[in-house]
Amino acid sequence: MNTARERLQRVRLDFTELHPDQLAGMEHLLAGHDVLAVLPTGAGKSAIYQVPAVLLDGPTVVVSPLVALQHDQQRGLADRDVPEAVTVNASQAAARTRHAWEALADGRAEYVFLAPAQLAKDVVVARLLEAGVGLFVVDEAHCVSE
Repeated sequence: MNTARERLQRVRLDFTELHPDQLAGMEHLLAGHDVLAVLPTGAGKSAIYQVPAVLLDGPTVVVSPLVALQHDQQRGLADRDVPEAVTVNASQAAARTRHAWEALADGRAEYVFLAPAQLAKDVVVARLLEAGVGLFVVDEAHCVSE
C-alpha cells in the first residue's frame, strides 16, 4: 500500500514544491488526526487541506470569514484540476447558492466555502450532514472564536 507521503506527492494540484511542514500536516489529516497549522501569511497553509481533500471521501467544508477570501480560494482551485469549489454566503445571489447546494448534493463539489455565521443555520448544518463531509477546515484563526 502507498504511504500517505507517496499519495500526496502524486496529488500535488500543481504545487511546484511542498514544504516538509505542509507534508507533515497533510499526513496527519490523512491519518484521521486534527491539525492546527500556524504559519505566516503566504506560507501555504491552504495546501495542507486542499491536497488531502481530493484523497478523502466526502466534500471539504472550509470556514472562512471574508467573502473576498472565499472567492480567492475558489478561483485558485478553479485553476487546478480538481472537482468544483463552491461558496455559500449571504452576499451571493440565490441562484448561485442553489447551484452550490446542488453541486454539493450530487458530488460535483469537493470544496464548500462558508462564513462562520452560516454554521448557525440549521438548514446549512443539515445539508452539510447530508453531504457526508470528509474534512472540516477553519481557515482563519479568528473564526475559532466565532
